[in-house]
Parts: sequence; structure tokens; C-alpha cells
Amino acid sequence: MGKWLEQCVLRSCGVVAHHRFLFPRDMLFERLRMCIGKAPKAESNPWTPDRLCWTVSTVLDRLKNSADFRPIMDHLLPIAGADPVGSQSWLQLVLKITRLFDNYLWYRHEWILNWESGGSLGAEEPVNQWQPKLWRAVCQEVRHQHPDSLHFPRLLQLARGEHSCTFPPLYLFGVTRLPPSLLSALAELSRASLATADVTDSGGGGGGGPVGGDDNND
Repeated sequence: MGKWLEQCVLRSCGVVAHHRFLFPRDMLFERLRMCIGKAPKAESNPWTPDRLCWTVSTVLDRLKNSADFRPIMDHLLPIAGADPVGSQSWLQLVLKITRLFDNYLWYRHEWILNWESGGSLGAEEPVNQWQPKLWRAVCQEVRHQHPDSLHFPRLLQLARGEHSCTFPPLYLFGVTRLPPSLLSALAELSRASLATADVTDSGGGGGGGPVGGDDNND
């Protein structure tokens, strides 16, 4: 998407430079760093999927023989053989689990918080019991508080109030769905700068407009 947009700008204007296209999560971290300088950079954040997958692989290897993990191992072993670790099927499983956890962070944060308290909300069936246990083990391995999406709007509100933050304009496009927590964070950002979201509705029409907040952003 980013390359395509650069090519469109190049054809229209004849030159393109210094454009940055961030995923919503990285954008939020960047805005927090502008205010308080403490949010982790994407390349060093252990909870981004491209880094978390290695932790998931390490922890899953350690727990794979536990009884709660039999459902996924019974599925994997006939495909990958007796020693599946490192095989293509193992890597595919790890990536799928990582994407699942990443979605939970954004869309099911109440499950995540419950799991970290020792519960099994959303995974009560025996076949799913491995999920909260694996998540707790991953948290212990990372030893770094995850950026719960539930806290983003509040963090931005506090940062803006304490540091009088202002941000450069933000344009969001090419995203087909957004979790409520991210929409709340964008609404909070719109109080300090222009925040415009371009979306396509279910009827096929498109449009863009300011997100949330102040009349000054119209």
C-alpha cells in the first residue's frame, strides 16, 4: 500500500520524499514517544508479531508435551513428524498463534487481562485450555508489560494533559476494520491535531473525515 501511494504521488507531483506509512499500532507508539519519550520503538517492542513469534516458538517448545497442549500437538505431529520443532508446519503454527494473540490484544483485551489473573475467559473448553496457559508463559518469558490496547486512549489523554502535546496531522487509510480501542485513541489524538480517517462503507461508497473531537479539526 505504501509503495503504491508513493507511486501515485510521484505521478501526480513529479517527486515524492520523506513519506512514512505506519501501521496503527506503530503510529500510537510514536505519538506516545512524542509526548513522554517512553513508549517502545516498533523495532525493539517485544510484543510486535514479528518479534513475539520467536517467543511463542520458544515457550511452545518447552510446553508442547504438557497435557493441555495435546490438542494442537495431535494436529501437528501427523503432519510434521515426531520432532516438529523447526519444521515448516511448526513455523506456520507459531505464526498462526502469534496472530491470534495479537488479535486478542486488540479485540479481546478482557480475555487477556483475565488470563493474566489466572482465569480462562473465552477458553473454557478443554480443547482451548492451552491458550491462556501459553499466554501466561509468554508473559513470563518476555518480562515486559504488554501495551494493552485498552490503555492507549487513557495514556494519550494523560500524556496530552501533562505535556501539552501537539502532533502533526494524521491520515488513516487502507484499513478495513478498527478495534474500538483504536478508534477511541484516534478520537483522543484528534483533540491535539487533525486526524482524518478514510473508510469504505458497506454500500461501496467511500469517504473521509475528521475523527472524533474538536470543531477546530473540521
